[in-house]
Amino acid sequence: MARKKTYDQAVAAFWKNVDSKENDECWNWKRSVVSHGYGNAWSMKRFYGTAVASRIAYILTYGLPKNEKPLVLHKCDNPLCCNPSHLFAGTHNDNMNDM
Repeated sequence: MARKKTYDQAVAAFWKNVDSKENDECWNWKRSVVSHGYGNAWSMKRFYGTAVASRIAYILTYGLPKNEKPLVLHKCDNPLCCNPSHLFAGTHNDNMNDM
């Protein structure tokens, strides 16, 4: 039986799959993609119950979004982007207003 990755191993593997560049640039997810073009970070799902790479990048950097702002949105409108400086917590209405 295959051994499951520890949390630290999973976090390190996650960031290896992000194309980190300058802070003002998009850091695109390099692996598989789910519907609507978002990165699929399935190996983190057991830790956070989500597999969307940008949401994982936000959580690893800032912690879980507050209940009143449950979504992770992109300032850059690039669904593959995992640059924490491009991500912010918001609501569905915030997302509609940001579009």
